[in-house]
Amino acid sequence: MSQDAVLPPDAEAQIAGLKAQIDARDRVIAMLRAQLARLRRMTFGTSSEKLAREIEQLELALEEQAAYLIEPIVTRIRDAGNDRRAER
Repeated sequence: MSQDAVLPPDAEAQIAGLKAQIDARDRVIAMLRAQLARLRRMTFGTSSEKLAREIEQLELALEEQAAYLIEPIVTRIRDAGNDRRAER
Protein backbone atom coordinates (compact mmCIF):
# COMPACT_ATOMS: atom_id res chain seq x y z
CA MET A 1 0.00 0.00 0.00
CA SER A 2 1.47 3.37 -0.98
CA GLN A 3 1.60 6.35 1.35
CA ASP A 4 -0.76 8.31 -0.93
CA ALA A 5 -3.52 5.77 -0.35
CA VAL A 6 -3.46 6.45 3.40
CA LEU A 7 -3.48 10.25 3.20
CA PRO A 8 -6.76 12.11 2.76
CA PRO A 9 -7.15 13.97 -0.55
CA ASP A 10 -6.66 17.38 1.05
CA ALA A 11 -3.60 16.36 3.10
CA GLU A 12 -1.31 18.85 1.34
CA ALA A 13 -3.67 21.73 2.17
CA GLN A 14 -4.01 20.54 5.77
CA ILE A 15 -0.24 20.33 6.14
CA ALA A 16 0.22 23.81 4.68
CA GLY A 17 -2.43 25.17 7.05
CA LEU A 18 -0.79 23.55 10.05
CA LYS A 19 2.61 24.91 9.02
CA ALA A 20 1.13 28.42 8.76
CA GLN A 21 -0.43 28.05 12.23
CA ILE A 22 2.87 26.86 13.66
CA ASP A 23 4.78 29.75 12.05
CA ALA A 24 2.30 32.29 13.45
CA ARG A 25 2.47 30.80 16.93
CA ASP A 26 6.26 30.63 16.76
CA ARG A 27 6.29 34.38 16.05
CA VAL A 28 4.00 35.03 19.05
CA ILE A 29 6.15 32.84 21.28
CA ALA A 30 9.33 34.60 20.13
CA MET A 31 7.74 38.00 20.84
CA LEU A 32 6.64 36.87 24.33
CA ARG A 33 10.11 35.50 25.07
CA ALA A 34 11.71 38.79 23.98
CA GLN A 35 9.34 40.77 26.19
CA LEU A 36 10.06 38.45 29.09
CA ALA A 37 13.81 38.85 28.66
CA ARG A 38 13.45 42.64 28.54
CA LEU A 39 11.31 42.66 31.68
CA ARG A 40 13.66 40.35 33.53
CA ARG A 41 16.51 42.76 32.84
CA MET A 42 14.37 45.60 34.21
CA THR A 43 13.40 43.92 37.49
CA PHE A 44 15.14 46.25 39.89
CA GLY A 45 14.16 49.41 41.74
CA THR A 46 10.84 50.47 43.18
CA SER A 47 8.65 49.08 40.42
CA SER A 48 10.07 45.57 40.58
CA GLU A 49 6.85 44.13 42.07
CA LYS A 50 4.81 45.44 39.14
CA LEU A 51 7.35 44.04 36.70
CA ALA A 52 7.36 40.70 38.52
CA ARG A 53 3.58 40.47 38.01
CA GLU A 54 3.96 41.39 34.35
CA ILE A 55 6.67 38.74 33.94
CA GLU A 56 4.40 36.16 35.55
CA GLN A 57 1.57 37.09 33.18
CA LEU A 58 3.86 36.81 30.16
CA GLU A 59 5.15 33.44 31.35
CA LEU A 60 1.56 32.20 31.59
CA ALA A 61 0.80 33.56 28.11
CA LEU A 62 3.88 31.78 26.79
CA GLU A 63 2.75 28.49 28.35
CA GLU A 64 -0.73 28.94 26.87
CA GLN A 65 0.72 29.58 23.42
CA ALA A 66 2.85 26.46 23.63
CA ALA A 67 -0.17 24.38 24.65
CA TYR A 68 -2.31 26.04 21.97
CA LEU A 69 0.34 25.15 19.40
CA ILE A 70 0.31 21.46 20.22
CA GLU A 71 -3.46 20.94 20.62
CA PRO A 72 -4.54 21.17 16.93
CA ILE A 73 -1.65 18.98 15.84
CA VAL A 74 -2.55 16.26 18.34
CA THR A 75 -6.21 16.52 17.34
CA ARG A 76 -5.44 16.18 13.64
CA ILE A 77 -3.15 13.23 14.23
CA ARG A 78 -5.81 11.57 16.38
CA ASP A 79 -8.49 12.28 13.73
CA ALA A 80 -6.27 10.89 10.97
CA GLY A 81 -5.77 7.72 12.99
CA ASN A 82 -9.51 7.41 13.55
CA ASP A 83 -10.16 7.92 9.82
CA ARG A 84 -7.69 5.18 8.95
CA ARG A 85 -9.28 2.80 11.42
CA ALA A 86 -12.74 3.59 10.02
CA GLU A 87 -11.56 2.75 6.48
CA ARG A 88 -10.55 -0.75 7.53
